[in-house]
Amino acid sequence: IGAGARALGMGEALSAVAEGPEAAYWNPAGLARSKRLEFTYARAEIPAGLHHDFGAVSSPVPLLRGTFAFAFTRLSSEKLEMTDASNRSHGSFAPHSEVFSFAYGHEFADDDPLGDARDSFRENWNLPHVEGPLIDEREPWTGRIGGGLAIKVVQEDLGTRKASVVAFDGGGTFRPVDLRKLIVAGAFRHVGPGLRFISESAPLPSELAVSAAYDLRAEDWRLLPALEVDAPY
Repeated sequence: IGAGARALGMGEALSAVAEGPEAAYWNPAGLARSKRLEFTYARAEIPAGLHHDFGAVSSPVPLLRGTFAFAFTRLSSEKLEMTDASNRSHGSFAPHSEVFSFAYGHEFADDDPLGDARDSFRENWNLPHVEGPLIDEREPWTGRIGGGLAIKVVQEDLGTRKASVVAFDGGGTFRPVDLRKLIVAGAFRHVGPGLRFISESAPLPSELAVSAAYDLRAEDWRLLPALEVDAPY
């Protein structure tokens, strides 16, 4: 179903531009760009008496050089009448499912590959008539690289049967140093074994995503076109 108004408004093309707590769902690598404690919550009322709730909180942890997030998703139904094979009533039940996700995002590289060298050489770096100890030649892959991983517990309750499973999400982002407005990303979501209620497993909605975006900004406007291709399993 997806999570968050922004993501659904963009047709779920969010893997490259996911930021803040919602990144825990779409691409955990986007958590690395969080600068402060953030919280988000969204609720959707779906036909046939279904309710969808999503909430997440994220916070940078400087000691661990990254951002952690906790996300919660719940899909629930209004009460249904429980009957047996003879059409006799046995009260009611309300099927529901939950996902509890713990995610981490980290940035592995920065825009200036010579920064550490400049810090080491300090004042000697810019001596007149002396060449720098390194030649400032940027490789094509130089830029900001982010990565993230999430582990989550998926559980469903059908009233008479329950099932649970552990699944994983993950992804990465890349922003070239010479083309800062471009964002390229890849992600995988809902990867894990199927839910087994009795003997057969119901597969999770696993998918792979490849995405790109171009972030154009001015003083009073922003244009963020994004393209994403998802391959469901």
